[in-house]
Amino acid sequence: MGLKLKKVSELDFTKHEVITYGDSVTVSESLVATSVATACEPAFIEFAEGVVNAARGYRYCLSTPNEAWVYRDGDTFCMGYINRRDMTDTGSVDPTLNVFSPNIQNNKYSYGSREHMASSVNLSKAVKNAAKHLRPLNMKQIVDMTQGAVKDKARDIVNDAENKVKQATSDLRDGLFSTYGRSMGTNRLQRELEHLCNSGYEFVDVELGENLRTAFANLSELEQSRETNSHVYTIVDAFKNPAGDWRYRVAENVELQWYAPEIHPDSIKMYTQEDIPEDIQRKVSVLSMVQDDQYVEGVGYRAAPTLYYIK
Repeated sequence: MGLKLKKVSELDFTKHEVITYGDSVTVSESLVATSVATACEPAFIEFAEGVVNAARGYRYCLSTPNEAWVYRDGDTFCMGYINRRDMTDTGSVDPTLNVFSPNIQNNKYSYGSREHMASSVNLSKAVKNAAKHLRPLNMKQIVDMTQGAVKDKARDIVNDAENKVKQATSDLRDGLFSTYGRSMGTNRLQRELEHLCNSGYEFVDVELGENLRTAFANLSELEQSRETNSHVYTIVDAFKNPAGDWRYRVAENVELQWYAPEIHPDSIKMYTQEDIPEDIQRKVSVLSMVQDDQYVEGVGYRAAPTLYYIK
C-alpha cells in the first residue's frame, strides 16, 4: 500500500481553538483537533466540517493548518486524510480540495500518496469524494498496513538466535578447511575430523566420510605443492666466454619478492661445464628441452634460452 495511515490511538486529541486568518473559530465539542495552535485556512475548515457532517460518526483531527486525518471512534486506523493544497509537481495552480484513501486508485501517478488521491476545486464534489472513498479499512488493508512491523519483530528474534549460533560456533568455523597458509590445519574441529578419518572411523553418512578423506588428501597435496613450488630458487645464467667455453653464473637460494631481491656479489658462484653441480646440470638439461616461459614442477622455470630458475 503506497498510502501510510496513522493509528487512531496515535492522534493528538487535545482540544483547542482553531485560529483562522482573521477570526477565532472554536472547534465543536464533537470534533477534536491537534494541540498545535496554528493558523488554519477557513476554506479548509469548511471542507473538513463538510466531510464529517456527510457521514455519521466521522471525525477529523488536524495535523497541519490545511490537513487533517479522518477517523471514527473505535477504529484501529484512520480511514484516510484530507487537505487543501496544490498537489501538482509544478505548484503552479490554485490549491485543490484533496481526499486520500487506500480505496482510491489515481492512475495519473505511479508512486507515492497521490496514487490514492481524488481532487476537486469544488467543495460539494470534494465532500462527495470523501463520502465515497473514506470508509473503515477492510481486513486486507489492515494486514497490508501492519504486516511489515510483524515480520520485522519476528525477524529480530530470529536474527538474535542466529547471532548466538554464530558466536557459539565462530571458533569452529574460523579457518575450517582454509587454504590460507597460516591458518591451514589450525581449526580444532578440522583436526578432530582428520583424526576420525585416520583412525578408520566408519561414518554413518558414507559419502560424507569419502568427501572428508578426499578433502584432507587434497589439503596434503596443497601443502606439498606449496613447499615444492615456493619462491626460493637457484638462478642459473649460462653464457659462452670469448674462447667459446660454457660458463654458469649461479646464485643459490634466492627468494623472489614483489621487488628485485638483494643478491650480494660474493654469493654468486661461477662454474664451468666440468665442475657445475650434478643436480643443477641435470635440471638445466631438462629445462633446455622446453620452450621459454615454461615451468616444470619440481625442476624450475626457463626464463630465456640460457636463463633458468632451478628448484
